[in-house]
Amino acid sequence: DSEDEEEPEPLQFDPLVFSRVEFDSALNQAGRHMEDSILAAYTALLLGILSKHNHDCVDHIQQAMPSKSFSEMLSDMKKFLSFMSIAGLTAAETGLDPIRHIVHYLEQL
Repeated sequence: DSEDEEEPEPLQFDPLVFSRVEFDSALNQAGRHMEDSILAAYTALLLGILSKHNHDCVDHIQQAMPSKSFSEMLSDMKKFLSFMSIAGLTAAETGLDPIRHIVHYLEQL
């Protein structure tokens, strides 16, 4: 029976939708954006851990933020958690619980 089944055709690039240059450019931009987003989330996590373990740093970190709050950091970490959830990765597989813990901590400040 499996001999009668046809192999699905591989996806083809459609030049009527995008030129190859436009497609490659968009893909590169998406990759850079993802790298920037991951870097921002991990930086926020490190600053959150520092804040949690050294309460003297909380005010200094908040004052260094554009909004003088942790809102940008929380946004970056929540986007990262959402991405990991959409990707189908569980907290047990990825160790996301510490990130959630820091998000909860920063929301309380």
